[in-house]
Amino acid sequence: MKKFLKKLFKNYKVKLFMLFIALLIWLHAATEQIYEYDFKVEIVPVNVAPGLIVANDYPRYATVTFQGKGKALFALKNAKRSIMINLSEYRFRGIFRLRKEDVQIRPSILNVKPIRIVEPDTVVIELDRLVKKSVAVKSKIVVQPAPGYTIVGGIVLKPDKVLVRGPRRVVKKISSIETQKVILEHVTQDIAETVPLDAKQFKRLEVIPEEVHYYVDVQKLGEKIIEDVPVQLINVPRGAKVKILPSVLTIKIEGGVEILNKITRDDILAYIDFKRQFRKGVTSYPATIKLPPGLRFSEVYPSTFKITMER
Repeated sequence: MKKFLKKLFKNYKVKLFMLFIALLIWLHAATEQIYEYDFKVEIVPVNVAPGLIVANDYPRYATVTFQGKGKALFALKNAKRSIMINLSEYRFRGIFRLRKEDVQIRPSILNVKPIRIVEPDTVVIELDRLVKKSVAVKSKIVVQPAPGYTIVGGIVLKPDKVLVRGPRRVVKKISSIETQKVILEHVTQDIAETVPLDAKQFKRLEVIPEEVHYYVDVQKLGEKIIEDVPVQLINVPRGAKVKILPSVLTIKIEGGVEILNKITRDDILAYIDFKRQFRKGVTSYPATIKLPPGLRFSEVYPSTFKITMER
């Protein structure tokens, strides 16, 4: 056994070199043979008339059988393969039979040619008017502040409208575009990010821009008590003499500390709508309270008010 191994590895460098040469000779001979191989070929509509656009889904690729030397077929893998469909004479719909003569290869490769279209053998192209319009952006962003924090003013999108462009049959059905879904939890600071728009469900549609900025004002949660807020009486009949008692209220409001520091009684609207609320025999009425965005109230004193009419 040892003698056999010693003989086997004797002059092993020369033997490896000879094996390498033999492999090159075999590879050269193999790649000079003629073969057939199927490749994907891109289907490309061209020369669409101004003001029109391809509106339907059509096969993006055809399977084509090519024939050629092994070397040429190997090079074909990295070449651009396409079938051009000329739409210059069409305005609505066309049915096109794919032909091997229409297959283009860039850059061109010698000793290789398409010999048959495998599938599909025909392609239907539908055209529609190219239109555009502005639509609203709807947020699918969820922001959950950490305990002790709050969002002031909601989620702001910029821009809040975008341009959609595509086939009329698609564009006319669109009233808004949603953002992709984003969930942010335990947030303790302001957010300024971008989010892509989700237009995947719409065929052949272009959205400009493809993403929007969103901003979220996150502040520490605080409380503030404001006294002597005037209570107004609105929609009182002409000539009627009506009084409201008491004429002021005290309110505890909650919200971001930055906005609480700036708010005064002049920013709070408290009123009773006489025309809508007044009923004979009823003397006590709650006030409607309007606060700036991002604020809410937890307590109001008093909770009801008396309305008296003078004769």
